[in-house]
Amino acid sequence: MVFFAHLVLSFILYSFALATFDQKPWIPKANSGSVSSINPTVSISANWGHGGNVYFHFTNVDNKYVCALNFSIIVSSSQKFDEPWDVLKIGDNTYCLPTFANIAPGKAYSYGGMTINSGTLNPLPKLVVTAVQS
Repeated sequence: MVFFAHLVLSFILYSFALATFDQKPWIPKANSGSVSSINPTVSISANWGHGGNVYFHFTNVDNKYVCALNFSIIVSSSQKFDEPWDVLKIGDNTYCLPTFANIAPGKAYSYGGMTINSGTLNPLPKLVVTAVQS
């Protein structure tokens, strides 16, 4: 009986791990929300003169919740950067927020960022929202 209980528990834990850690990013459907409902901004969190860290912020300016969004990043040609952290890469210069990112109307969601390794932080990288799921 103990062996059977152990086997069942192992199966449950294995299934949970697959569901939790092997999730594919949830990609918004085309035309399911308005990209103008999100105002993306970038702020400096560290500046060492020849680079630094920046954080990403997404403000919902609509009257509906935003439950997912995709975005791309535009940087100056003189800036070299590492891949962004805490966001999911889903294509060439296309990223999405984690699936738990629900942005309430009128609220901001700050998550993720990137390191600029060379060049100045001026101009700051620009975020362009490419798809939204409301």
